[in-house]
Amino acid sequence: MHIDSISYELTTSTDEKLKKACEDFAAIFLYYLFKAMRRTVPKEGMLKESLGEGMYRDMWAYEVAKLASERGTELGRMLYSELKRNM
Repeated sequence: MHIDSISYELTTSTDEKLKKACEDFAAIFLYYLFKAMRRTVPKEGMLKESLGEGMYRDMWAYEVAKLASERGTELGRMLYSELKRNM
């Protein structure tokens, strides 16, 4: 009886770690996707983008990707279900 509860706890923590890893991967993927999409937009005006503006855009992309990942993305769910099945 005691061994079953330990086994359940180990499985649960592994499952939670897998979910977290899938969420983190989805956030990183979305971040780089946003950055790549931003590079395709033509620059406005005659002035170059300042270093601060570039950093702000990167931070914005990171936060949006993190929020999307925390709320759940289909990418994160698909990764989780596929990896869970193959474990």
